[in-house]
Amino acid sequence: MHRFGDFQRLIHDTAPHTLNTRLGLLTDEGILTRVPLREGARRTGYRLTPKGHDFFPTFAFLIAWSEQRFTADGLAGVRISHVTCGNPLAPR
Repeated sequence: MHRFGDFQRLIHDTAPHTLNTRLGLLTDEGILTRVPLREGARRTGYRLTPKGHDFFPTFAFLIAWSEQRFTADGLAGVRISHVTCGNPLAPR
């Protein structure tokens, strides 16, 4: 997931302006960086920086914690799936 539209589909209940602001904050903090989608392309996407990769375990635990504490059905609004097998990530 690298494009604005990808993020918008994932968190469909967030207004585009709000999503743009949040992506800007993550970019300003060095968690994400904007990169061209293709060589010489004008359109850009978002990639995790080394700082973003370092933060991922914390993010995964926050998602798991929120499933237990903040939803009536025990399901988070965001799901992290293991790329290889497709199963939900269960941080340990």
